[in-house]
Amino acid sequence: MTSELPENGSGNGQVEFPRVKLVRSDRAMPFSDYRMMGLVGQGQFAQVYCAVHKRTGQLVAIKQTRHAPEQVSQEPFVLNELCHPNTVCCQAIAQTQTGYQFLLDYCEAGTLRSQIDLTLASHGLAPPLWGRIAVDILKGLRYIHSQQVIHGDLKPENILLTYQSPSAENQLSRLTAKIGDFGSARFVAMPNQSRKEIGSPTYAAPERFCGQSSYASDLYSAGVILYELLLGDRPFSGSPEHLRQAHQTQSVPFPASLSTSIQQFLERSLHKQPNQRFSSADEMLAAFQKLIFDGVIEGSKVRAIAAAKSDPPVQLTYDNRSKPTDELLSKPINKQPFDKNYQLLTVPQGCLVISDNAIYRLDEREILEPVTHLNQPSWVAISPDGSWLTVIPKLSPQPAQCKGQLIALRNSGKLKAEHRRAVAFKGKLLRSIQADIVQLLAIDRRYLVSVLTSPGANQSWLECFTRKGKLIGNLPLNVSLSYAALSADPYQIVALSAPSLAENAFESVELLLISLRPFQVRSVVLSMENLCSSPRGIGVFSWGYAVIDDGGCLFLDRLARSVGRLNLMGVSAIAPLPDGRALVAIATPQTVQLQKKSLEKNFPSESSLFVIDLKSLDLDLIF
Repeated sequence: MTSELPENGSGNGQVEFPRVKLVRSDRAMPFSDYRMMGLVGQGQFAQVYCAVHKRTGQLVAIKQTRHAPEQVSQEPFVLNELCHPNTVCCQAIAQTQTGYQFLLDYCEAGTLRSQIDLTLASHGLAPPLWGRIAVDILKGLRYIHSQQVIHGDLKPENILLTYQSPSAENQLSRLTAKIGDFGSARFVAMPNQSRKEIGSPTYAAPERFCGQSSYASDLYSAGVILYELLLGDRPFSGSPEHLRQAHQTQSVPFPASLSTSIQQFLERSLHKQPNQRFSSADEMLAAFQKLIFDGVIEGSKVRAIAAAKSDPPVQLTYDNRSKPTDELLSKPINKQPFDKNYQLLTVPQGCLVISDNAIYRLDEREILEPVTHLNQPSWVAISPDGSWLTVIPKLSPQPAQCKGQLIALRNSGKLKAEHRRAVAFKGKLLRSIQADIVQLLAIDRRYLVSVLTSPGANQSWLECFTRKGKLIGNLPLNVSLSYAALSADPYQIVALSAPSLAENAFESVELLLISLRPFQVRSVVLSMENLCSSPRGIGVFSWGYAVIDDGGCLFLDRLARSVGRLNLMGVSAIAPLPDGRALVAIATPQTVQLQKKSLEKNFPSESSLFVIDLKSLDLDLIF
């Protein structure tokens, strides 16, 4: 492989060495040092893959374009000039027989479109979140224009999201937006020799339908995105022809409740005449930041359109403060109360109960039968098919090396431990930092994932091992996690972010859906209106999730929409059982007898197990 200068120069009339060198290669996969981890996105002219460097473990995106010979794209020359915290930066470019391959920053949180779809399906983007995303977009656009580049196709699908690393100025990680996909971009000083499409007509400026583009055209597209973030919908929809007429002739609709300041900002952003819009991205950014500074955005009910189009979330609540608890729960299953710190795991053979000193299986008669003895409190992961489990002590004398056991399970009649072997997990992260283990998860028959976090640094890692303890690799995440579990989807982890130490941190807890094939992270900020406290556990069902707090459980469907609450104080764990039932662990009074009154607020150290019939809660969206 050899490196060369781009033949067409940089587009600004100056001859200089490029930031990214062009590589010509006859190989189908020029970047052989990277291992493909899966397709993350594709369009008409390109496919994007997640890849990892075989030696360093660095995650990247590899974009493969498929341009026809007669199409001359300026994308490689544009990417050569651009690198900014709010743009997707290119590390290397390879020219192939069918087009180009770009080695790009990897944005694990997906596109702004996927984030909008996920969060609007639940309760909408939290104002601080979409305010920061809007500022990121305008900062990226300001930089792009300063490099004499017109993007030409700004839309949520081309805005990538990633969790930014904590900085010296800001100790908290946050979701950061980066402008990507420069396939339609061009230099102002060069004729538009790329594809003739106008991009997405939903976000296209009026003049784009006449073949004209300028900086003002990008500002219009950014205005449509901000309209959608602020109000929850796009100003116009319909067929391409209807969209052309709407952008060119129809006035922009606004709800009556929208503040005058926001309406004036959007009217100027979406003016039909380019010279009547903001003069630059810098001016548009300053105007938007003034709205934030003045408190106009967070203090205004700007999501009137979204609220009018969606029904309010169903809030079906069972409250043991007004109803006798024994109408809902069975008698205690365990004769002797357990310590409250234990796990509930569901496997094909039933529900496993992991206490500090033993593992039990709840059989069909709702009787606990012992599976194996534990010498001390441990992290336990069991394979999805229930054929083996791994045990790692929670308190290891050598934190840099976790020594545990791999136990084969026999399923002839009763589930029993059969063979044991010692396993040593020697993760790089465990050797280099004193990270806390959040959970140990068996993702399939061969591999385990150790979820680690460093709360002070607002970072987490997913270390992947074989079941025999060999390290495969690790995936970084700039979010501190507090709880994690396997979701109902294969190779997906559901987790809860750890509240920060800042004031009102309870108001910024996220539910994260972490896919491992390929590595992608989707997140939803949980509505604090439905939570009684910071979450302290999570249960996974086929239909969604149960987030445990101090007052009981908040039930969410698989899109993280609230479908009801169970107000039952003392819940410490919950897991599904057949026929719409669930096994719950509840901290109980020392007498172990369940009274017809609310449980004590200060939970004792003992817990008992009960079976609850979730169908009795009338959660019609679930059953």
